Amino acid sequence: ISDGISSGRPCCAVHDCKQPLESVKHHFCPPHRDKSQHCAVVHCDKKAEPGFRTCSLPNHRKCEESYVEQGKAMFQLK
Repeated sequence: ISDGISSGRPCCAVHDCKQPLESVKHHFCPPHRDKSQHCAVVHCDKKAEPGFRTCSLPNHRKCEESYVEQGKAMFQLK
């Protein structure tokens, strides 16, 4: 049973990469797996800090904190 919306197969987060993912839980294919350790901000080549998806630059960390905050109920109540 379907609602008529097809989402297709999961693909690598690198633009135009045709390599299959090892699992639907992965974001990068095996050749691009090292990119998961980089800062999530576009065009930043620094390594992400342990426990974070961004590097230690204050404006990058603020972007991540804002992203995480939006997923919490208190953000919706403000």
